[in-house]
Amino acid sequence: MASWFIVCDNEAELKLVLEEKRVPFRTDASNLAKSDRCVVYASKNAWGHPNKDEPQVIAIGKFLGAAEKTPVTLGEETIEESAKVEITAVQPERLGMPLKPLVVDLWFVRKKATWWNYVRKPVISIPEQDFETIAIAFMSWTRSHPAP
Repeated sequence: MASWFIVCDNEAELKLVLEEKRVPFRTDASNLAKSDRCVVYASKNAWGHPNKDEPQVIAIGKFLGAAEKTPVTLGEETIEESAKVEITAVQPERLGMPLKPLVVDLWFVRKKATWWNYVRKPVISIPEQDFETIAIAFMSWTRSHPAP
């Protein structure tokens, strides 16, 4: 089982992942397998207000199968591969968990001072221990920050 960090950089991507339960793959997704786990991260740009919004972990989930040649459309862009995802925990829009406090404990972020450079690609393979660190913190966050 592998773990993935999914970066949503606009509202259309967030909607696709959270509502339509499909993750687009612009790059090779041949390593993706059923039951792989994922973290869904909303960048500062995700809701269209980068000066107002903070980047945040918005959901965790697991893939229901390998990537398929099922095109998805995001605005004017068509992405040829996508995979179905089950969202197992989610926070409402703009009420996600900040990632920055966890950076010190994440192996995939090698240079902690410039952590944001490690969360720019749309899909990032992360170590299992990083998924566990984020998932445990996120579940605690959802309990202490319930949806209004």
